Amino acid sequence: MKKFIFYIKRIIYDVYKNSIFKIERLFYVNRKNKRIKRRIFWSSGNISLVNVLTIISELPKDNYEDILIIDTSSGNKNFFDINLKTARLHNFKKIYKIKNDSPYFVVMKHNLFKIDEVYAHTKELYFKHIQPLYKECPFKIFDEGFGSLIEQPNKNNKNISQLITVKYCDKLDRLGWENIPIIHPDVNNFRKIADKIAKKYPFDIEIPDNSKTVIFCGGHWQAFKLGKKEFYDYQNDIMKKLLENGFDVIYKPHPRDESDISLPFGVVKTNCMLPLELYNLDILAVVAIASVITLQLYHYNKIPGFSNINEKTFPNLGNCGDVDIIRYILKEYNPDVNEILNINANEYSKLELKKILLNIFKAKFDNQPLLSENKFIKEKYEKYKNEFNSRQKR
Repeated sequence: MKKFIFYIKRIIYDVYKNSIFKIERLFYVNRKNKRIKRRIFWSSGNISLVNVLTIISELPKDNYEDILIIDTSSGNKNFFDINLKTARLHNFKKIYKIKNDSPYFVVMKHNLFKIDEVYAHTKELYFKHIQPLYKECPFKIFDEGFGSLIEQPNKNNKNISQLITVKYCDKLDRLGWENIPIIHPDVNNFRKIADKIAKKYPFDIEIPDNSKTVIFCGGHWQAFKLGKKEFYDYQNDIMKKLLENGFDVIYKPHPRDESDISLPFGVVKTNCMLPLELYNLDILAVVAIASVITLQLYHYNKIPGFSNINEKTFPNLGNCGDVDIIRYILKEYNPDVNEILNINANEYSKLELKKILLNIFKAKFDNQPLLSENKFIKEKYEKYKNEFNSRQKR
């Protein structure tokens, strides 16, 4: 029945699409001289929402009203509520939620055609369904983490006026996007917003001053092409080794993961679902099998990260989808998790460990070129584009 309703909606949309485009064009031309202008922001929540708030902090406030769409995708039942709390830091005129809906249905349902500026993150879905609805107004895109710096091969650049991106660690700049003007928001504005959120919704675990704490960021097992049990066992093995080596371990589950998993004895689980980038925590490092947090936390708070990209964690390593390219980036710029597993924390003070782990990270990261100049990554990106275009022609 749900599929039947979906197809009926799609038929209705296709029938009226051309009329909708004409109405939107007419509106945009007539609205240019109006006093109040409308901006719409399409966010997937979490870090992309904080980036939205950072962008808004640098935009004109007078004579504008802002509309927010939060695309929760497969997020758990608390995901929208958590992001709604974050969104309340700004006075949005309206906030709408998408969950497993096509974005253009939301546009139709809430009559969101009368828009002067569109801001959307670089997810392919928005180029496919949202950009064509706003042909006459500026379409500005922003990142939701460094994975968004990868240009999608099939998007139309016609009315894209800006790419707003953080330029993570002053090194992860872009992959593609050569002909799009790039704007870098002030990282201090991000930190101000992060500080407000962290004070309002503090981290739920107190970290003692003398604690040699590492945070392990869990992955969403379905993204790793491994069996569920195998994946969580692999994560647990890494955490056990950290504990055996004298580290204190906090486990942060993936925000979209509803799995109730068992953890090694001694690991403390945080129920805080907000992104780690919002907290300036007194920890030694962040560890994950593969997560953008292992580089982003260094960008915001100079906390080193360690990843574990290999044939066991990624049986399909060698493919060149956009997710695979993110893995290659992590492998190129992150030290491997074995670097931290080889350290006996009992032999060093907390201050000594901070210096050791930071030096390990910098020895790997500082020797890498800008992302846009990384020959190995660019080769993988070209392969990704070629494979993508070949599939489109079939």
